[in-house]
Amino acid sequence: MGASPFSEDDGGATVTLAAVLVMGAGAVDVTVGIVAATRSHSWGWAFVGYGLTQALAGIMVLAGARGARLAAIVLTVVSAIAHITHIPDRPAWSIGLIAVDAVIVFVLVVNGARYVDERRMVDLLAVESSEGWSSVDYVSDPDAGRAAAMSATGRPVS
Repeated sequence: MGASPFSEDDGGATVTLAAVLVMGAGAVDVTVGIVAATRSHSWGWAFVGYGLTQALAGIMVLAGARGARLAAIVLTVVSAIAHITHIPDRPAWSIGLIAVDAVIVFVLVVNGARYVDERRMVDLLAVESSEGWSSVDYVSDPDAGRAAAMSATGRPVS
């Protein structure tokens, strides 16, 4: 029988789940914001913007962006703080979401850095500031892509 891809899990599966949960929370916040905006609540558009930011952070965590991990952690902490204020109105729901937020933050803090390092996404902003924009080569050849990534990051790429 073949080995399971998660037999020696390095935290990648849990970070993937955390990123998907952040994207799901963003989708819920966008939906809540749209419903509120259609009912003439001005704060609805703030929820739409917050939800879109959450969804983008989750997508970028999946892509392996270093800064997105920090953004997802901050947005999740803000979400947990917001749910603390709703405990008197909806105790079970709020406490459940605070627990999920705590797990997301824990996973991103403990396993997120290793996950990002393994994804080896080249942060174009960092490359631009250190070498100049024109030095980044975009290629579809895997070997050339590894060579470009190694050149940009200075680390060996497997």
